[in-house]
Amino acid sequence: MVFPISIVCDNIRTPENIGMIFRLAEAFGAECIYLCGDAPTLPNKKVARAARSTIKPGNHKTVKNTADIISELKNKNYKIIGLEVTNNSKDIRHFDFYKNNKIALVLGSERYGISKEVLQMADHCVHINLFGNNTSINVANATAIALYELAHRMGLHTD
Repeated sequence: MVFPISIVCDNIRTPENIGMIFRLAEAFGAECIYLCGDAPTLPNKKVARAARSTIKPGNHKTVKNTADIISELKNKNYKIIGLEVTNNSKDIRHFDFYKNNKIALVLGSERYGISKEVLQMADHCVHINLFGNNTSINVANATAIALYELAHRMGLHTD
């Protein structure tokens, strides 16, 4: 099944993380992954190894500029949701994920996060509450949590 969820990777450079995001996107029925900026060029052995046969023609696009694809998605009536801790971000557990709308979940690199320009274009930002001393987690792990919560909150299911 494919759901109206796209994933925008804003300058995520680590091949293994991109591969895991492909696996997660397939597992949660995301329609497309946008590899933006400094993302690894496909085909890539490290991405493919982590992706485990989930890279398919048509389930991803490579885009030079993240802001361009955000504008395009907005024109197609996607709600742009950044996964980033900001002064205005909301706890993902309490965010209304627009049950009947298309969602583009924007992910940033672990080192720099989502670029300032792209953050300003987002309709909303959500964050994952962490309870330890660590202030961040791996982008692929965060994606798993976010996609699970998004699917749950949107009422998406396969039965």
